[in-house]
Amino acid sequence: PLGYAVSEWRAGDAQHVRHDRGANPVFEALLKQLHADRVRLPQATAPDAAGIYAVYLVQPDPSFPRVDASAPLYIGRSGNLKRRAMSQHLKPRASGSSTLRRSLGAMLRGGLNLTAIPRGTGKSAKDCTNYRFDDDGESRLSQWMDEHLAIAFHRTARYAELEREVVGTIRPPLNIEHCSGPAVEELRSLRARCAAGARVVQAMCLTSASSRTP
Repeated sequence: PLGYAVSEWRAGDAQHVRHDRGANPVFEALLKQLHADRVRLPQATAPDAAGIYAVYLVQPDPSFPRVDASAPLYIGRSGNLKRRAMSQHLKPRASGSSTLRRSLGAMLRGGLNLTAIPRGTGKSAKDCTNYRFDDDGESRLSQWMDEHLAIAFHRTARYAELEREVVGTIRPPLNIEHCSGPAVEELRSLRARCAAGARVVQAMCLTSASSRTP
């Protein structure tokens, strides 16, 4: 169902996206620069600077929704691209601190056989909302990302403002903030299912720990 929704949503938004891009030559140049600068994840080196980054699907996968491969799958920002993009998004077991990994994992949960678990061992509800996957699943997700994704960087001091502009205009399929529509709601639903699964694991762990307490 998600593949259909995303495909239809992208097709339905295509005219609006082309119109917004064409209205701003500077913005159009930025998107072209990001597309031209794409590097497969294993070869990527992020600058130690503030800016935005664009993630692209460059190797199709039948288990992943059809998207416009020429457009960013996700746009992010950081005051330090090296720390955020390369350390938090791309290393194994990082899904608890990476909305990109959580969204990808939610969409690929069936295909990669991923099990959502709390990111921590306590009682915090946020540990489940910001779930991660079991260790083997995190490794499979990282391998999938290496095989299917590319990334590009753009340095800028106004990274927060620029991210809002880019996301609001092209509405990448994996961005939730600054976006709305059926595809976003379906992605939220998939993430909510993972969070619910993590809460079940959390409850089981707490019950088990309680039963062992003298």
